[in-house]
Amino acid sequence: KRYPGFTSSATLGVLNCLISPLTPVTITASGIAGSTYTYSIDGVTYTSSNVFSLSPGTYSLYVKDNNGCIERTNTIIVPVLVLPTAPIVATNTTTICGNDLAVLTTTCKAGETLTWSNGMIGGNISVGLGTYTATCSNLCGVSLTSIPVTIESGKSPKLPEVSSDKLVVCGNELATLVAHCEVGDVIEWSNGMLGSPIQVGVGFYTARCKNRCGISAESVHITINPGPAPDAPIIGTNRTSVCGAELALLTGHCADGSVKWSNGMIGSPIYVGEGVYSATCTNTCGTSGESIHITINKGTVP
Repeated sequence: KRYPGFTSSATLGVLNCLISPLTPVTITASGIAGSTYTYSIDGVTYTSSNVFSLSPGTYSLYVKDNNGCIERTNTIIVPVLVLPTAPIVATNTTTICGNDLAVLTTTCKAGETLTWSNGMIGGNISVGLGTYTATCSNLCGVSLTSIPVTIESGKSPKLPEVSSDKLVVCGNELATLVAHCEVGDVIEWSNGMLGSPIQVGVGFYTARCKNRCGISAESVHITINPGPAPDAPIIGTNRTSVCGAELALLTGHCADGSVKWSNGMIGSPIYVGEGVYSATCTNTCGTSGESIHITINKGTVP
């Protein structure tokens, strides 16, 4: 039976798994002045003590007054407490430069306290050079220490290695420059271009490597020169006189480029009548000087 003016409540005591695996729960009751109460876990067996040591679980306890009225308390949960596990620490970088800071992150379970080896408590922390660990703690004690995270000073980049596929270009031709920096570094060329490879024309080039810690010295210099104009061709003929409709055979040879004859014809060989002939060689770098002259004369009647 239930008495309308009778109220009760249950309160969780101090949790401390180092002392006992049981947690004290206290029941309080209030009603008409002069009433006395007894208390029970199961609603069957009552005792005058209002404090119970309970193992983890969910409970609703009972109170009975001297009139035999029974009141059920609020539901109370006795949590399970265990020693925390070691946290896992992560960092956004393991190297820093100058006044940079690394950000360390980790979490503990709800109700646990996160403590860092530098004395800081909780959350993400920003740190400089050093080695750092963390622990989680609760009423049961302190976890094992996390795996250490070491933040080291970053290094200024090394001198890049540079090379070119050619050192001479002609006309609109381009050379391909290649540079090698360490992984994570940025390649910067003296002409302002970034990365590798790059294509360039005639000029004077160096490269540097850059990272958060600084800029390297300049690489060795690479000079891309304009190619020289070709040499004059070597020309020859199978005869120096012709008769009537007869033609002479002219040949020309260029070491690099194409043969252009003084009569406007291109290539070799060509067939010509009487006249004076010379040739030049032409390529993307320019036109040679004129070759020797060959004169084809008109033959004489015998």
